Amino acid sequence: MEENVTGVEDVLQQLSNMEMNGRKKSKIIEAGARVVEKELKVAAKEAGYNSKLPNMLIYSDGRKYVIKGHFSDYVTHKPHQYADGSTDVGFSKQGVAVAHWVNNGTYRQNGKHFMEKLGAEDHDEAFEMMAEKSKEVLGGE
Repeated sequence: MEENVTGVEDVLQQLSNMEMNGRKKSKIIEAGARVVEKELKVAAKEAGYNSKLPNMLIYSDGRKYVIKGHFSDYVTHKPHQYADGSTDVGFSKQGVAVAHWVNNGTYRQNGKHFMEKLGAEDHDEAFEMMAEKSKEVLGGE
C-alpha cells in the first residue's frame, strides 16, 4: 500500500482510514511527536528568555506558578494521550504564559514569533520517523 502524504493532516487522515486500533496509531504518532518536541525545545532556546530570578511567579488561569530557568525546559507532551492515538506537543501550564509572551511580545518587548517559524518549517524528520514506525507497526505493508 503506497500513499502520498504531504502534511500532518494527511498523515492523520491516512491513519484514520486504516483499520487499526488507537494503540498502533499512537505508536506511529509518538515517533513524530518526539521529533517535534525536540524541534520546539530548540526553537524555544533560540528565542531566548531565561529567568534570572530564582523564582519567577507567573499568574495564569487564576493560579500562581513558579518558573525557574529557561522556558524551553517546560516543553512537554504526553505519550498516548488520547484514545484515537493523537497527542499534544506544547508547553506545560507553568511555561505557557512565558512562551506566549516571548512568541507574541508585550508592550515592553517585541515578539520573537518562534512558534510561527517552527510551524512554517518542513518537518521531514518527523515524517520519516512516522513512516519508519508505521512500516514496523503494520508489518511492512
